[in-house]
Amino acid sequence: MLLFEYALLRRFGLTVVVVSMFVLLLLSNNSLTFHALAWYSRSGIVSLAIVAAIAAYGFYTASSTHTLFDSGSRNREFRVRPPDLQFMSG
Repeated sequence: MLLFEYALLRRFGLTVVVVSMFVLLLLSNNSLTFHALAWYSRSGIVSLAIVAAIAAYGFYTASSTHTLFDSGSRNREFRVRPPDLQFMSG
């Protein structure tokens, strides 16, 4: 388990390790059941909803050019300009 987290840290960074540990602890400490009327089913449903919200936020931010909480004004200031390739012609 520790080797897997170390590999994630080396490949993707600290944020991925923190999120993966959070999801692992969240799902392992809550009872997941298919019986929706059981008294312990609420914690499992809430934990699955939290994991789904984290996954949806990750998908949205990875597939768009801006983040969910970005106002848009800062994004215009820090755009990377395309390289000037005029010195290569001629």
